[in-house]
Amino acid sequence: MLIKAFSFVRSILDARLVIFGEGPLRPALDSLVHQLGLEESVSLPGRVQNVIAHMAAADVFALSSEEEGFGLVLAEAMATGVPVVSTDCGGTRDVLCYEGRACGLLVPGGDPELLALKIIDVLTDTHLRTALIQSGKERIHALLPNVIARQYLDFVEKLRNSG
Repeated sequence: MLIKAFSFVRSILDARLVIFGEGPLRPALDSLVHQLGLEESVSLPGRVQNVIAHMAAADVFALSSEEEGFGLVLAEAMATGVPVVSTDCGGTRDVLCYEGRACGLLVPGGDPELLALKIIDVLTDTHLRTALIQSGKERIHALLPNVIARQYLDFVEKLRNSG
């Protein structure tokens, strides 16, 4: 879905897509890149050392998963100061919607054109981009291990005192 969305982005903007990682779908992804004529603008470097450093250099992070648990990669992107666009696929909503604020843009799964439009919005709207970066950095503070541990201990203490 991301490569199809990027094909639409590329028809409007001069952009590059980099997909990190390796897996059984690699040949199909390579084939789709070729079919869509995106060889010059899509890179699939596979596994790399320090993917976080590569992520931090991005202008936008897009997740096109059909299903995600917590979506740690979204938190990693926000921690590096990169605005996020993601499919609404399970735990991604928990990461990107916090205290009534959007920390990233969510789109329904299975709609590459809508994903592309949101990526274009982030790349072209400076105010939106700045707001997403700021809210993402604020959201990360609530996800720090010491904050989560304190919430867990408070919950356990509350249970102990109620019984």
